[in-house]
Amino acid sequence: MLSPAALRRPLGAAARLARGSLQVLASLATGPRQNNGIFYEIRTYDIKPSKMKEFVELVHKCLHLRTAHSELVGFWTVELGAMNKAVHVWKYDNFAHRTAVRHALANDKEWQGKFISPVLPLIEKQHNEVAYLVPWCQLGKPPKEGACRWRKKPNDALAWGSCLDFYYSVSSCDSELCEWKGHREGVYEWVTFQMKPGGPALWGEAFQAAINAHINTGYTKLIGVFHTEYGLLNTVHVIWWNESPDHRAAGRHRAHEDARVVAAVRDSVRFLESQQNMLLIPLACSPLK
Repeated sequence: MLSPAALRRPLGAAARLARGSLQVLASLATGPRQNNGIFYEIRTYDIKPSKMKEFVELVHKCLHLRTAHSELVGFWTVELGAMNKAVHVWKYDNFAHRTAVRHALANDKEWQGKFISPVLPLIEKQHNEVAYLVPWCQLGKPPKEGACRWRKKPNDALAWGSCLDFYYSVSSCDSELCEWKGHREGVYEWVTFQMKPGGPALWGEAFQAAINAHINTGYTKLIGVFHTEYGLLNTVHVIWWNESPDHRAAGRHRAHEDARVVAAVRDSVRFLESQQNMLLIPLACSPLK
């Protein structure tokens, strides 16, 4: 008959093996991150089709009340890939910071009265995610600012336009409603990749190589690469800046003929479940223009 000590030995080995397996799984599930607690809350609002103009005007009017509490990264409306949708990204130092901000907003009577109460009837659905920048990416800025949302009608009356056909293509705008001057056109592409479970420790190297291959073609500017922590897991959001939709299309065409890009993409798609993209137009009040 085996002694109690002998019986314990295999169990101890099994326990050590199990602990080692858990550590490996934890590494695969999370992977490396930035060396701080900073994260980004991505908020997506579906706006009622007839209320987009009213929503944008209200944001322009009241956003300063919100940015008094925490940092806004960018605020866009979606032009292609979805309809009647707004996307905005907020930066937080850590979760305690976000909790304090949310508490302050709930008790900010001016914010609640001037924005929250009138905006809620305009929104059909809200969605949020929490994401970290991947460790090899720093948040970038476009080399040029974005396009004006005001145009002149033939009779010189001013009207807000949500279609790219309405935007100025000149380097300045004489509209009194324009909130910044000396701008040029610029659009953002928001690409969402649903990756296979495993996290950046599994697919990070191949994904980074594919991103770098596109950067090296020179047709586009990387703004940020985000990996979700809350929301749909194993999701990566990549934000690109392009001079115009046509400039992006021409650059993508050239990239697809580049053997280095093709090889990097083929290697990374081993870990890909699905992907989708949207063309975003920055609001005049957006820090990223």
